[in-house]
Amino acid sequence: MVAGSLLRYVPLPYPRTRTLSHYFGKRFLTTAILVFVGILSLVALVDYIEMMRKTSGLPNVPASIVAQTSLFRVPQIAERIMPFSVLIAAMSCYLNLSRRLELVVARAAGMSAWHSSIPKWQRRVHAFSFVPTPETWCRLG
Repeated sequence: MVAGSLLRYVPLPYPRTRTLSHYFGKRFLTTAILVFVGILSLVALVDYIEMMRKTSGLPNVPASIVAQTSLFRVPQIAERIMPFSVLIAAMSCYLNLSRRLELVVARAAGMSAWHSSIPKWQRRVHAFSFVPTPETWCRLG
């Protein structure tokens, strides 16, 4: 009886906020994917138009070859815009969460600011993210 009444008043911040962490993670992931696809499609379109402009003076260059060349550059472009899209997605996600007062609800549920900013899976991945490469082996050895 006493243990049950004490458990009611003992704060348990993390087990109760697992659902909330998953919700924040899904919101961020959805926003990040949408921002990344939007920026990537816009940059790929601008790159295609720029390549069409550059090759307009060359004879016998079909538009399909220019489009194919532009598509070959998409992975490089995606790698360069990924950090910016994640930054924009994080700012957009926090803006939307604060407008709907969802961050206030998270704080009221006992979730700390750090738990709302970094999902659980990301904390685990970040702890083991150092992958040694041959270059670092040479420096270490």
